Amino acid sequence: MSSVSYLALDSSYDPVFDTGAALTGTEAVAQNILTRLKLFQGEWWEDLNLGLPMFQSILGQLASPKGLLAMQLAVQQVILGTPYVTGITSMDVEFDNDTAQLRIAAAVQTVFGTTTVTNQPGASAFIGG
Repeated sequence: MSSVSYLALDSSYDPVFDTGAALTGTEAVAQNILTRLKLFQGEWWEDLNLGLPMFQSILGQLASPKGLLAMQLAVQQVILGTPYVTGITSMDVEFDNDTAQLRIAAAVQTVFGTTTVTNQPGASAFIGG
């Protein structure tokens, strides 16, 4: 069976360099998903295709049915492109036009089991197994 291990991130998204703070299994995959959702496409010099296409596909869209569908598709592609992810059980994407904030909640199937990822801008993110 596959295995994965990542350094945990603190509330400021800085790595926690503690031997007991490593994340494995569903928690590691959930953190990877959240990290990829917080990364803007084109932001990481090593792979400009990684990340959420915030400027390319999301900002400038109104929260119309067509706009929300484009946002959901972009989020879905980022999640499904994450290593060890096998599917999405449920996903809720909301966009606030006034603040340009994207809220995401998803139940994701991984090779290790199901996990949840929630990104609430302005609040701490939640990773659950």
